[in-house]
Amino acid sequence: DGTTESDALAQSAYLYIGQSQLRLGESKSAAMAFQKAASMDFDKTVKETAFYNYAVSQAKGATTPFGSSIALFEQFLNDYPQSKYTSDVEGYLVDAYMATSDYAKALASIGRIKKPSDKVLKAKQNVLYNLGVQALQKGNRKQAAEFLTRAIKVGNYDPKILNESRLWLAQTQYDSGDYNTT
Repeated sequence: DGTTESDALAQSAYLYIGQSQLRLGESKSAAMAFQKAASMDFDKTVKETAFYNYAVSQAKGATTPFGSSIALFEQFLNDYPQSKYTSDVEGYLVDAYMATSDYAKALASIGRIKKPSDKVLKAKQNVLYNLGVQALQKGNRKQAAEFLTRAIKVGNYDPKILNESRLWLAQTQYDSGDYNTT
């Protein structure tokens, strides 16, 4: 299942072992092989491909003790900002952000991405909007207004969320007697 060598050939072997294990439905073994290949520095392209496959295998349910898939995807984007896998990784991240109701953690994660794409900015806008709505539900108008204002400032990545943010911000300002803020 592996090799005792530590060279470029071994790195490639671990990558191919991982891919073979995936085809056999052995996601845990595949993730471990990908992680091993990604930890070697002999061939940068193999390292990048292995890291991508490792993160994806983690996101798809491999149960290995190496950390969360969100953290792996963030690290991948920061380590390989020009990767051919960038768009796919951002898609996985957006799905992960939206699948959780822990919007504060999602916002912190998004903030760690050095060069967020339009997909990530759309997710950020959605997360800020949801944090604003949650603050409103808790009766915290000031915090709600801050989150909704930030959601608006992100831009027009999700027109529906942008308009909802404007509506809820206006309602919040009206309810607070803040008639002069624009």
